[in-house]
Amino acid sequence: GVDDIVNCGNDLGLDLTQALTISTWLKPHGVDEGGYVAGRY
Repeated sequence: GVDDIVNCGNDLGLDLTQALTISTWLKPHGVDEGGYVAGRY
C-alpha cells in the first residue's frame, strides 16, 4: 500500500545506545522520489 506503517511506540527500552541492524525484503513497483524504508523520528 501507499501508507503502510509499523509503529513501535516510544518505550525507553527502544532508546538504543548501540548499533542495530534491520533487515527487510522489498518488492518495489517503481522508484518514488523521497521514498524510505525505515526512519527514526
